[in-house]
Amino acid sequence: MVVEFSVSFGDAGSSYCYGLTQCVLGLLNRLGLHKKLQKHKGCVNTVSFNADGDILLSGSDDRQVILWDWETGTVKLSFDSGHRNNIFQAKFMPFSDDRSIVTSAADGQVRYSKILESGQVETSMLGKHNGQVHKLAVESGSPFSFYTCGEDGVVKHFDLRTRVATNLFTCKEAKYNLVVYLNAIALDPRNPGLFAVGGMDGYARVYDIRSYRSEGWYNFAQPVDHFCPRHLIENGREGITGLAFSDQSELLVSYCDELIYLFSPDMGLGPNPLTETEEKRPPQVYKGHRNCETVKGVNFYGPKCEYVVSGSDCGQIFIWRKKDGELLREMEADRHVVNCVESHPHLPLMCSSGIESDIKIWTPGGTEELMSPGNMEEVFFLQSKARSSNLDLQRMVVVSPRLLSNGSGLIRLPHRRIQRRDGFGPSSFKFSGDSSLNGRVSYTPHVGASRTVSVRFARQSPSFHEDLPEAPLWLSLLRDIVWSTRSLFSFMAEQPSQLKYIEWPSFTTTLKTATLSLFLVAVFIVALSSVDSALCYILTLILRKAP
Repeated sequence: MVVEFSVSFGDAGSSYCYGLTQCVLGLLNRLGLHKKLQKHKGCVNTVSFNADGDILLSGSDDRQVILWDWETGTVKLSFDSGHRNNIFQAKFMPFSDDRSIVTSAADGQVRYSKILESGQVETSMLGKHNGQVHKLAVESGSPFSFYTCGEDGVVKHFDLRTRVATNLFTCKEAKYNLVVYLNAIALDPRNPGLFAVGGMDGYARVYDIRSYRSEGWYNFAQPVDHFCPRHLIENGREGITGLAFSDQSELLVSYCDELIYLFSPDMGLGPNPLTETEEKRPPQVYKGHRNCETVKGVNFYGPKCEYVVSGSDCGQIFIWRKKDGELLREMEADRHVVNCVESHPHLPLMCSSGIESDIKIWTPGGTEELMSPGNMEEVFFLQSKARSSNLDLQRMVVVSPRLLSNGSGLIRLPHRRIQRRDGFGPSSFKFSGDSSLNGRVSYTPHVGASRTVSVRFARQSPSFHEDLPEAPLWLSLLRDIVWSTRSLFSFMAEQPSQLKYIEWPSFTTTLKTATLSLFLVAVFIVALSSVDSALCYILTLILRKAP
């Protein structure tokens, strides 16, 4: 049901209809798993829709690029990208009839793929960074222009008309002039002349491409603005993994092993943040997810960017309301880590990918049963504990008394080895394993500090009480040894299938390496012989002079 109402402000009597917002929120609450796209043979690191929204583009560790008809789940085209390592980003160039694709990868290459009328694909390398290239940014109004940033700290501009890569600048921090390894780049859709980069320090730097001239009279490497939460300035430990601009030029920044922050344009620290003394309004914060294992993106969702979405190390998709940071949805999307969440350009749906080799399509009314975040205060508390003590909360489930205030509640828990963990709030347990089952959790309040949480399953009915003693040490060690052995054998069993992705050295490279090794060994032998002869000569002279 769509609820509409209006609010009047001042004498003008301006009214604002909130029907669209309520409708989008209703669809958001009904999001579920619609379809899985399965073709890749490795982690899927990038997904993106074309402008019309009918084709989904993906790239993977298997170095394949696939164009999907996501609605039917069929492959329209699949081709080898030409990269020598994992693909990190793949994008359609606008106004190219979906025939021009640019990609970046862990091999540092930036490549261009042209789909011909015959269906064949021509690929060529446009340029190369001296390090991995996680992200690229395409100008929305140009079929030829895009930007890349790499772990070498260099930002490049590419023009498909000339096939020339221009090094714009090398990103360096202001205090010690050290190179900043870059992970993310994003263009402002309202002002394509502005773009932001982020990397292995706390600052998101914004540059104005219109100021680019020859280095003889203008230093383009100087940002026009910096964005960073006050408590992360000069911290040096947290880096940026994801950036995104909203339609209102707001900058969304996701930090490694930290939180997500939203900055409005007036929150910038200026060209030189070290001299900025004016107190700025704090950014909006989004809590609950975990970003430590991989380079994760962050994105907006909704027709007016009303929501914020991100993957997490726990395998969940997190959805927050942008204006107040309230966590609205948490959906299980991967058994390991969710790296990418991409919104459809026109419809209320999204796709996600991660460590698993499939792509998941999420639509209102999906068939998969999903979790609700409930009261997340304990989760936020645990995440902050994890950041300070480096705990593994990838599979932590928190049962809150307030969440179960009605006496009981249905939840879907992984069927995992359970360990009670002290010191992290009420009734927290750690689960480990692979399979899942449905269970019911009930909470029984007692007078005083003692609390009881019961977990009942269809196949077994264990109960966990906070006052029970820990399991014997020998039993815990035995369980850990069995689990570690099982994980080791599982890992070894997967390795033969990964051999075809290894880039074996060519015969020429092997011959050069062997020749160089033999030459160095010969030089080393000659040097040792010379030293030995010199020592013998000196010793002979000493003995002759001796009485």
